[in-house]
Amino acid sequence: MTHKLKLCLLACMSLLVFSCETTKLAVTSVSYQSIRNEKTNISENPPASAEIFVVCSITPDGELDVYVKNLTDEIMTIDRTKSFYLDPNGVSTIYYDPTVKTKTVTHSSSQGRGGTVNLGAVGGALGIGGRAGQILSGINVGSSSTDGTSVTNATYTIDQPTLSIAPRGQASMVRSFHISPIGKAFLNSFENSSGTDFSKIDYTPSDSYCKFGICISYSIDGGKTYKKIVSNYYANSLMTSFVKLKGRTNDALRTIYTQNKNALNENWFLLYFNAQNTPFGSTTSYYSNVLYDYQ
Repeated sequence: MTHKLKLCLLACMSLLVFSCETTKLAVTSVSYQSIRNEKTNISENPPASAEIFVVCSITPDGELDVYVKNLTDEIMTIDRTKSFYLDPNGVSTIYYDPTVKTKTVTHSSSQGRGGTVNLGAVGGALGIGGRAGQILSGINVGSSSTDGTSVTNATYTIDQPTLSIAPRGQASMVRSFHISPIGKAFLNSFENSSGTDFSKIDYTPSDSYCKFGICISYSIDGGKTYKKIVSNYYANSLMTSFVKLKGRTNDALRTIYTQNKNALNENWFLLYFNAQNTPFGSTTSYYSNVLYDYQ
């Protein structure tokens, strides 16, 4: 049994253990998808000749963050105005965002002023005596106004067109993107629309349901010349198996693994348990969330 398979089974067991402590999970289906780099044999161990190492981290919710590692002994400059993300619809977005973002916070202060009028004095002036006059003499009516000041502090965030990475250092490309055909929400919608088991594990870059790319422009000579690394990725599988008998989640999981023996060996994969009554804190997914490229 492989290490990843053991971890997967432990994740499944955590579902069952938690459900015993609180409420039994109603898992309706198990789904799976994986993503590959179009370049083959890309691992987390780049060759000694590589200058730049790119890590794409994609969460189970489909959020993409890119990190760059400088593999040289020189300062690396990333030109974010010429680096971009290409989404599954073929639309590119530059990493540099020239929009000035403003955050405002308003602080208010006030000070009251005014006087009081004793109704006893008014009653005396009006000739009101006796018990009524005594009562009035103990009543004061306040009259006040307020002077207020309001101070608004604005914080301006300005994006940087370039990013410097120290020798052998690493840095984030800062901007995140959402990949809609990836993640738990997509798998949920796919299950609801298909309604039956589905399995395809041999998508190619030409027929994949999700393709996206990253282009990073970098320099290692102080910005005199720039090179670029282009990384293209595609979803190479999509599977869903419904729980046929109540509580028989393992059968659905076994169906996934039987049809795709390489499922837990992909650099990026998401194994998702669709539970309708998921209690807080329980595990509903098991995944490996990084993709690599280098040049």
